[in-house]
Amino acid sequence: MRYVLDFFTIILPHPTKFCQFFILLIENFNLYSDEDGVKHIRIKARPNKWHENDCPFCHKSCPAYDKHSSRPTTWRGLDWGGILVEVEYQTHRIICLEHGVYVAEVPWAYPGNRFTKDFDLTVAWFAYPICCARFTLNIVKGQP
Repeated sequence: MRYVLDFFTIILPHPTKFCQFFILLIENFNLYSDEDGVKHIRIKARPNKWHENDCPFCHKSCPAYDKHSSRPTTWRGLDWGGILVEVEYQTHRIICLEHGVYVAEVPWAYPGNRFTKDFDLTVAWFAYPICCARFTLNIVKGQP
């Protein structure tokens, strides 16, 4: 647990200096255990000011449609050393001239998904051999 706290205390005193060239800014974090004793780290993040109103489909900057939602949205990330990782941000909607009104893009997740991109890509990477094995098995059995 100490290495987690050391890592974030190094980053958090000056998150803009650390992340000024990145799309993601870490504002705060909360390390806690739930009633079952499972450790969680909830990272409060946001896109930087140049990307906070991007359309999730064309990635163009658009005007804001409304203010932040009433409660924050949480995305599940990859576990970090046995600690469940959650990314939290209070989303808002934008109006894109091409696509209409949508929730603004967040750089850590695909549109409409509650898992981070890293989580999705890791699951797909693990699922790929299963799909290939099933396909190969069907060919060997003579099934389409």
